[in-house]
Amino acid sequence: MERVAEHEARIAQLIAEMQALLDEQHRIVAHLDRLQVKAEAIRAAWRGRLRASCSGRANDPMTALRETNMATPIQLASVLRCPQCGFEKEETMPTDACQFFYQCTHCGAHLRPKPGDCCVFCSYGSRPCPSKQAEQPG
Repeated sequence: MERVAEHEARIAQLIAEMQALLDEQHRIVAHLDRLQVKAEAIRAAWRGRLRASCSGRANDPMTALRETNMATPIQLASVLRCPQCGFEKEETMPTDACQFFYQCTHCGAHLRPKPGDCCVFCSYGSRPCPSKQAEQPG
């Protein structure tokens, strides 16, 4: 009888431990859900900021490019120069959004725009991004 009581006590202890683990798992899942919602909100805000910085007149940079009557065409090729190692590489600039991040293919440095610039091409490129080119008088 004594042995049965010991086993029952051990089983009750294991059940309590399992319940505590399940409760902790539920708390973690709820926390992860909240983090995912925050991450989505942050991504949406950054998408809006990037669109706004790419074009002061329209949400779509291509619309701004089409609306601008310029004598000189938009140049999409730009040579990015890494400020860390000085390596230069010609890249094609995107026309649908500003490129906020770039990784140097030589040294691996992660480039971000300088304060006041909308993208890495405006900061480190041989010419500004298409939306900034469109804003310049022809």
